[in-house]
Amino acid sequence: MTLLLREEDIEDILTWEVAAESLKEAMRLEAEGLTDVPPRLNTGSTESWLRLMPAVLNSEDGHATMGFKAMNKADGMRYMVLLYNPESGELLSIMDAARLTRVRTAAVTALACQAVQPGELEEIGLFGSGYEASSHVEALKALYPGLRRVTVFSPTRENREAFARRTSEVLGLEVEPVEDPASAARASVVVLATKAKTPVAEADWFEPGTLVLSIASTRLDLRELDEKVFARTEWCVCDAPEQVASESGDVDAALEGGYLQKEQLVRVSDILAGHRSVEWPPSDLLIFKSVGTALQDLAVASAVYRRGLEEGRGTDLGAFPVKH
Repeated sequence: MTLLLREEDIEDILTWEVAAESLKEAMRLEAEGLTDVPPRLNTGSTESWLRLMPAVLNSEDGHATMGFKAMNKADGMRYMVLLYNPESGELLSIMDAARLTRVRTAAVTALACQAVQPGELEEIGLFGSGYEASSHVEALKALYPGLRRVTVFSPTRENREAFARRTSEVLGLEVEPVEDPASAARASVVVLATKAKTPVAEADWFEPGTLVLSIASTRLDLRELDEKVFARTEWCVCDAPEQVASESGDVDAALEGGYLQKEQLVRVSDILAGHRSVEWPPSDLLIFKSVGTALQDLAVASAVYRRGLEEGRGTDLGAFPVKH
């Protein structure tokens, strides 16, 4: 059978705990060389494009997960994941991946934070007031229960004040909206979750010892960090160094300007597995950059699919597509 899972089918079964556990296992497999993530395919223009992201997750017991994510932008964004049984070729599930994408993006960032910053986390600075910003605060609160304060900057006063009210009510945090962006950069951990096309944070705003989590410069036409910020870091931790180098506008500018070298890009799964280490606290800055991977999507989608089956969620499409 092929199980169709709409967003409402998975909303309450895709928790931060489910996402974190499935992602940690996927990163472990990645560090052990048991995954295959080919380059993703992008086609179209700046205003209308299609991206296909395939991956395979193997395991020590011989079982595997295979599939791909498709995302397209035209009149808004649409996300979909297709999961296959690699042994039979059966299409297991067609899944709306809007919530999945939001949750896995923020969960990866929170896991990266845990990997490099092993202590407690009580306060963060935040750039952005949209759904990605909200998701990241939720994920960090889930993984760091002691988080109590957020200083948030967004260029539109109404947006940052509305974000502060909403987040305070939902998560019980002290959220201060600030007019000066440099104020949001003074925390020991700073999250950037914007859709900016020009840098929103300058190099001299961050204090030595800061962890900078920058997650939204996922295309070459997007920028969050000034390239000079990278001159202050010994290592740039990434979810996918090859993709970050070729697809993140921030990192591309830093590499082109000589502020960063490809040898400084470190895969977060290697840190989680103990194969690599980075200094904490850093002598100056430590940066995490994320562009999202099919590996992350399939890991979380597989967990959602299993829970959906167990709880009788979704719509059974029968044998789809027909085998020939």
